[in-house]
Amino acid sequence: MGIKDKLKTGIQRNLNQKYIRRLLDIISKKPVLYAYGSTFSSLSDKYLNIFTIESLKNAYSDNNYPIGYGSLFLPYEMFHALGITPFLPEVMAGFTAGLGLATQTLKESSSNWYSQDLCTFHRSASGAVELDVFPKPDF
Repeated sequence: MGIKDKLKTGIQRNLNQKYIRRLLDIISKKPVLYAYGSTFSSLSDKYLNIFTIESLKNAYSDNNYPIGYGSLFLPYEMFHALGITPFLPEVMAGFTAGLGLATQTLKESSSNWYSQDLCTFHRSASGAVELDVFPKPDF
């Protein structure tokens, strides 16, 4: 089993914020983060990915950073100017689906009466919040 499969299995078995926090602590260490960043061909992709990992670490930290949910179309400059950590539930729902968690998150949302007529990404995100996989938003 490769490292990617081990990571995926570990997340599936330990479906909680504590485990995610631990992973983010490991991958956000400067040597790991910059080694990961060196795999991108463009400098802008490198810095975007590094910034994203650091932002996720803030969202999952115990330091009480205020968290604001939003869509891709929200001007996140406002969030940063106000000291709010942005979190994109639609994007993260896609990420959790890639880790094989969609069945669990969708099952959780349907047990909370979310209609299957709603967007799958939003249902998955709401299930992830209920399962304590995503941080609860302040805004």
